[in-house]
Amino acid sequence: MFFTYLKTDYGIRSDCLILFRNKTLKRVVTMETAYQKEKVNNEVEWCQVYDLALKEKIEKSLLKNRVSYCILFEKPKLFSADKREKYIFCVNSLQKDIADNALSEIGDPEELKGKIVFLNRKVEKSYV
Repeated sequence: MFFTYLKTDYGIRSDCLILFRNKTLKRVVTMETAYQKEKVNNEVEWCQVYDLALKEKIEKSLLKNRVSYCILFEKPKLFSADKREKYIFCVNSLQKDIADNALSEIGDPEELKGKIVFLNRKVEKSYV
C-alpha cells in the first residue's frame, strides 16, 4: 500500500493505492474535513416535560422549524416519590432562539408554563 496526504484549505485529502493478490491495483481517495476531528459540545438542555402528548407536539414543532434536537429519557427511580417519566429536550445552542419561536406555535406561553420547565443549561454528559 502506498499513501499520500495532501493538505488543502478544506481539510486533508488522502490517496491510497492498494495492490491486491490478483495483481490489480486500486486507488482509493478520501477527503477528511478539518471539522471532523474536533469534538464540540454545544448542546443545551433546553426544556423538560412530563406529558407524552406535549412531548410529541414539541417534536413536531421542532421538526417543522428544522431544529436539531435530541431527547434524554429519565425513568423514575425505584423508591422515588415522583413516578413520572421525564423528557429533556436538548438543542444546539445556535438554534435555541429558533426553538423558542417554535414553541410559541404550540400554544399560549402562559398556558404551557406549568407543563414545561425551561432548563437552559449545558449538557453535562457526553454521549458520543
